[in-house]
Amino acid sequence: MSSVERLQGHHADFWQTTSRYGLIHTAEQGWATNPSSLCLIVYVHGLFGDAETTWGDMPRWVLDSAAVDLDVISFHYPSKFWQRCSIAQAAYDLETWLKTEYAEYRHIIFVTHSTGGLVVKHLLNQGFSSTNSRVELERSSQTSSAQVWTRTRRVINIAVPHRGGTRAMTILSSVVYPLFYCLAAPLLLLVKVLTQGGKDWGRNQIITRLRRKHRRLLHMDHQFHAYWQESKDAGLPTPVVTDICAESDQSVAVSDRSIEPIYVRGTHKSVKIPKRSKGPIVGIVSEIIKRYPTDVSLAIVDKSLTRIQEVNRAASISSLIGIDQSERPQDLYASAKRDSGWITGSQRLVCNRLRESVSQEGAELKQLLLVGSAGVGKSTVMRALAWQLSCCFLSDPRSVPLPLFIPLQQATLSTQSVTAYSWESMWTWWLQWAHSLSAHDTTTIEWLEQKFQNDSVIVIIDGVDDFLVNHPEIGFSTFTEVLHCVLDRYALNNRFKVIVSLRKDTHGLRTLIRNPKAVFEILPLSRTQAIQQFPQSSEWLSSIRDTSVLQQIMTPLVLSHYQPSVDSRSTDQAITQTSILSAVLENYIIESKLAGVWVADSNVAELEHLVTALGIIAWFMFFKSRGDISLDELIQEVGAFKKRLQGFVEESRYSSGSPRLETGYSLLENIQIRITLLKRTIFISTGPDRFRFIHRTWQELLVARFLTDSIKDYGFNELANAKMYSGIYRVAGELYQGESITDTHVKVALDAWRKTGQRYISGNLIGFLSWTTTPIDFQAIQLLLDELENLDELSRSILIGGLGYRLLVNNDKDSARSDIRRCLLPKLKKFSRCSKVRLSDPVVASLAWCYQKAFAVLFGARQPTEISPALGFGYEHTSIVLPIISSTVEDRYSLDDRSRALQRALLTPILDTFNHPMFMIRAVHYLYYLVVAKQYNVLDHVASQELELLLQPGCEFEGLVTAFDSVPELQNLYIRCQKVYDQLENSWSNP
Repeated sequence: MSSVERLQGHHADFWQTTSRYGLIHTAEQGWATNPSSLCLIVYVHGLFGDAETTWGDMPRWVLDSAAVDLDVISFHYPSKFWQRCSIAQAAYDLETWLKTEYAEYRHIIFVTHSTGGLVVKHLLNQGFSSTNSRVELERSSQTSSAQVWTRTRRVINIAVPHRGGTRAMTILSSVVYPLFYCLAAPLLLLVKVLTQGGKDWGRNQIITRLRRKHRRLLHMDHQFHAYWQESKDAGLPTPVVTDICAESDQSVAVSDRSIEPIYVRGTHKSVKIPKRSKGPIVGIVSEIIKRYPTDVSLAIVDKSLTRIQEVNRAASISSLIGIDQSERPQDLYASAKRDSGWITGSQRLVCNRLRESVSQEGAELKQLLLVGSAGVGKSTVMRALAWQLSCCFLSDPRSVPLPLFIPLQQATLSTQSVTAYSWESMWTWWLQWAHSLSAHDTTTIEWLEQKFQNDSVIVIIDGVDDFLVNHPEIGFSTFTEVLHCVLDRYALNNRFKVIVSLRKDTHGLRTLIRNPKAVFEILPLSRTQAIQQFPQSSEWLSSIRDTSVLQQIMTPLVLSHYQPSVDSRSTDQAITQTSILSAVLENYIIESKLAGVWVADSNVAELEHLVTALGIIAWFMFFKSRGDISLDELIQEVGAFKKRLQGFVEESRYSSGSPRLETGYSLLENIQIRITLLKRTIFISTGPDRFRFIHRTWQELLVARFLTDSIKDYGFNELANAKMYSGIYRVAGELYQGESITDTHVKVALDAWRKTGQRYISGNLIGFLSWTTTPIDFQAIQLLLDELENLDELSRSILIGGLGYRLLVNNDKDSARSDIRRCLLPKLKKFSRCSKVRLSDPVVASLAWCYQKAFAVLFGARQPTEISPALGFGYEHTSIVLPIISSTVEDRYSLDDRSRALQRALLTPILDTFNHPMFMIRAVHYLYYLVVAKQYNVLDHVASQELELLLQPGCEFEGLVTAFDSVPELQNLYIRCQKVYDQLENSWSNP
């Protein structure tokens, strides 16, 4: 039996239930379990009609023709001569019905006849005007009791007197009916009294409003169109109105509006009741209804709007930063192109151009890329684009692409998913996230695949930077390969498109670009734009002249909350990126009203302690690669962290406690403070009791704060949980002011490393010392370098490379330069002679020799007396290197999780060289490790993809090596790596 036949049998008795407000049809169970059951059709009759006879069989025929079964109601209001009623009262009753019994229905389609259209218009006007501002409307637009305006998708008006009736109706309403009411009023009142209001008879004010061009009707119509335009301009979900008129209507005045209605043969009365199931009215209404799919698309888009709105509200974002209305867009578009072909401009301009591009049919631009510097608002634009496309989809699902928004920054993947990351892995996580947000979501991977293969779909992937930072094992090259494979897979579907946002300085970005015309860049704010968008900043912003400081400030992330004191404004040199962000963070906490709150033991939650507590939360998310964290997970982590700290204090002979960290976790044990920090500072909700940072910048700042607190409190054991990266080290260096690293710090760190064997302990300390100008006591440097022979091979390379880099940078503000030089140079001389070292390592020997040579050329130090210990690819060298970068199984070299992670970790300092060329010596030696791994077929696939880009003839990295001409021997090593790699790639004889 076909679906239509089944529905026809089912609708033999269409109206199943009667309510005090009208008639109800409930879709049968098979349909109701689908999210489309949250779509409600509402019929509203006109003057002298009722909920049943006005429509006849039309509601049943419409569903039959559309081949769907949805919930339908037919609203009833008093409409006879003798029944007391008004447009306002009828609208109020309809609103009551929709907000009580049908509050959960997210998609409403009104079908109205005659004055029923006026009732719905008044209802929508009231829904829009009941809020005092657009912000309030946005806040109420996605809740279960939302205003009917934002839940209304379509209004189908049949013979509605928008501007009053004809001359005959005007006479009836202004002369005949008032006379009738005067004569009948005593009788009507008597009936009402005798029935105790059961027969609520009296004056029907709807009739008196039907005079042609009645001022109130005209006002209501004008008001509706003004609200409609305001809603459209604000980017809110806006009803789409379709007017159907009868050609021989003698009751409705001819409309003089610019929009031409649909004319159908018939009279005012006959047009509303089709005589057969194939009638034109049935066809028009059913065609509109069946555009609303019976799959989960509506629920997905609706939930996306909810999430986007919640994020924007938490981030205090109400609009995009953009051009003035007075400026001509065409001039801006013409000047928005660079020589590279990229489209550049403000947030608003770029968003508009992106929307234009995705709206174009065809396969020319299947992949679009949004780029920009950190903090310029890439995620803001991606959310705005998803919002606009979602609103369009709700208005007409069949005519616009389905937008699928993926907030990838909050994804947390399992180890298995990270190891074999794919397009399916991304959507598996997305499905779990979608299911957690909506109980009605029934999306499956099969449903998604069908959409990707056949339908019009736009995939909007936001937060790729954060995702790759949280999952460094995946690597940018893997993500690029996944995306390119996907575009090839769905190449036959010209309506499939993908939009990705990334930081402009992402290494390998150009490998993701297939068409320069598909790259859109958000430009940083100018001073004028900043003052225009953030007026409160005009006074202090105008006083800053330092260009580097301005570059750090000119982002919405900072300007929205940065309020420097008079003292800090007067001293430009005291302002750093970290000090600015720290001030903004403190403002968030102050606004939360937490600072000064009394906690247990008569203590006060100081501002500094609250920042430490936030740093501990950031660490919990960072070291477990979490995109977000739940309240339950946070409680568990706090308990485990407390036990680890207490165990460390009991074992350590250097520390009696960790006062900073202990204060931080004690605050997190307080439920009020814990919840307030998550809900009212720098986090946003990602689901029921789950939260993530508004921006990655806050996580980096706070993890750096945790690093400095751990160092100051000698909590090095905790640092064994994760390796940090250069950005965090640099921020930590700016936070670690007024203190130096002592020999006690080094002793505790080395003790923790020896006991646990965790390389991250020494690695994090070395990284911190390498990337900063933090003062170090002479004894601490000596103690650290004396440990070189006892460190593992890779830690030895990290320490030599880190301190060597610090000397090469030669920062005038580095007070430890002289002591580092005095201690490091003798060690370099010793380690460059492999035969003199107890644990000979050819890579460390070459590394030490190259640094000696660089210091000699750049600073006039002594030339190395030994011949360069040139690294080769023969067994005498590779046999020593291979155990470092691979594992052994039955006398054969292989990859395991340890060696795979290590090889991927080697990529980070190599890629850092693009922004910090003085790291070149260490970077080329790390390349050597990876080429040896490829030579013996134990190279990780992520490392393999990056290695290809780094060794291509003429590539950007080759240019950096050539520019580092102080050590020609280093260039020779790079050339040897290129040659061996080329031979291996082209299957030549084994080198």
